[in-house]
Amino acid sequence: RGMEGFERGRKLDKIGLDAQDTAELSFTDVKVPAENLLGEEGQGFIYLMQNLPQERISIAIMAAAAMEAVLDDTLQYAKERKAFG
Repeated sequence: RGMEGFERGRKLDKIGLDAQDTAELSFTDVKVPAENLLGEEGQGFIYLMQNLPQERISIAIMAAAAMEAVLDDTLQYAKERKAFG
C-alpha cells in the first residue's frame, strides 16, 4: 500500500476460508525498487505456478479434516438420538 499505481479493489465473496481477506489488486505502472524484489524480475508467474500444487493439497487436507470432524459429530448424534418416543 502507499505505492503510486497500486490499488486495492473490492473484497471478493468466497465460499469458505472467510478468515482470509481476498481482494482484487491492481498494479498500473508500479515501479518496484530493486531492494524490494522477491526473487528474479519477470519470474513472478512461474513462482506462483510452482506453489499452486502445494496450496491445492493444503486446501484438500483442510477439507478432508473438516469432513471427518462433521462425520464424527453426525455419527455420535445418530447413536444418541431418540426418535418416535
